[in-house]
Amino acid sequence: MIGSSSVFNLSEVGKTNYYYHTEEEKQLIRDTIRCTTEALRCLEIKKRPIILRERELKSDLERYLIATAPIKQLPCDILCFVFELHCQDEPPLLFQSKPAQVTLSQVCSAWRRAMLNFPKLWNNIVIAPQHRRPNNELVEIANAWLSRAKDLPCSVEFEFPPWDVDDDWDYRYIWRQHWHKNIIKNFVSRHKFKRLGVTFADHHLRDFLQLPDEKLLCIEDLRLQHVTSNNDKKNFRLIPRHSLGCRISPACA
Repeated sequence: MIGSSSVFNLSEVGKTNYYYHTEEEKQLIRDTIRCTTEALRCLEIKKRPIILRERELKSDLERYLIATAPIKQLPCDILCFVFELHCQDEPPLLFQSKPAQVTLSQVCSAWRRAMLNFPKLWNNIVIAPQHRRPNNELVEIANAWLSRAKDLPCSVEFEFPPWDVDDDWDYRYIWRQHWHKNIIKNFVSRHKFKRLGVTFADHHLRDFLQLPDEKLLCIEDLRLQHVTSNNDKKNFRLIPRHSLGCRISPACA
């Protein structure tokens, strides 16, 4: 056992519950601790450039693999077709989620160029105002989104939460907000729409009917939901909105 043998064996230190060592043995252990610590420090210094070199090689290898990936060989039109399928199959988006178009455009600069140069991916949105929350950025975001559609006819729908007599949803609160009062002038009048679904107060109808003929004639599918001051809703419905698009709400801004 350690402490009872005439020959002190460092390889056995700490392997037994026997804890008694002579002063000479303790000093030898302390000296060995210092030497071992210094050896580890020297090893760490030697390892550092090896680790850095390993990271560089792994980074280089990743770049080489990406450069030779099959998707890199796809023509831009095929790539955009894949993007279109992905966006079209995207389920209804939660308010905290990024639209598929935004996610794809953030992968790399090449994908971003492809996305921004493909207007069909940007000509459809669902605008979802939230009760008792700021909605001022909705129109700004929607205008920026549809501007990427260039000259394509757009599809838009304002999706308000369903009103129930027992809840506190009040459309008049929305109507009093500046963005909604001027929705025709600041949003609808700036784009060419193929499909349009809007919830109107009485004061919007005049502005809508005063739009130039070229703005109205291109609308193929129109859904107007008229809400009176008592929250009574009358629906004039048409074909449901196209599935390719995104949902915009204040939390996405």
